[in-house]
Amino acid sequence: MNKILCPTDFSRAASNAADYAALIAEKTGVSLTILHVLHLPTLDTTETALAAGEVLGNLKREAADKLNAMVRHLSQKHQNRQVPIDYKVKEALLTDTIQEMTRHQGYDFVVMGTTGGGNSLEEILMGSNTESVIQNVKCPVLAVPLKSKPVNFEHIVYASNYEPEDAAALKLLFPLAQQFGAQVEVVHVCDTENTAKTHEIQNKLR
Repeated sequence: MNKILCPTDFSRAASNAADYAALIAEKTGVSLTILHVLHLPTLDTTETALAAGEVLGNLKREAADKLNAMVRHLSQKHQNRQVPIDYKVKEALLTDTIQEMTRHQGYDFVVMGTTGGGNSLEEILMGSNTESVIQNVKCPVLAVPLKSKPVNFEHIVYASNYEPEDAAALKLLFPLAQQFGAQVEVVHVCDTENTAKTHEIQNKLR
């Protein structure tokens, strides 16, 4: 792991995820960037574009102020380890921005908040954004539930269907677990017991 990216919309779930991201950055000794993405619809006249440009400028300043306060809070909370934390404001679509930053700017771990699939507009938007990033970004993504509290990882459960991709995923997971001194347990649930098949697949995953 080299650089952690944590998108935020300044919601409670996103702020909770930022606490997790800072904890991971502290344990691994890598840098953390808090990202806020602004998206405005395409405008077809010069007049509306100028008006939108003024609104966008105000939104960028407001976002920068909030991000600066968030970075100060996280830095003070983790001041004993001098966690390198900065922030960025981008104008684009969230998933596109994260794709670009993970492909070309060295970010290789994403931490995002999720609310658990509620019915409010905030929960629907956050859930869909997190799902889109998980499906489209080619690096590990940690989705942090709103009610989850940042604590040291001690026991990590990896749910496996014994697919070939599991071996690659576990190779990414083990170094993170090692940083926390956490135990990793691979769990597979099936309808019928097949001990021979289970041993065969487990050997492939080693």
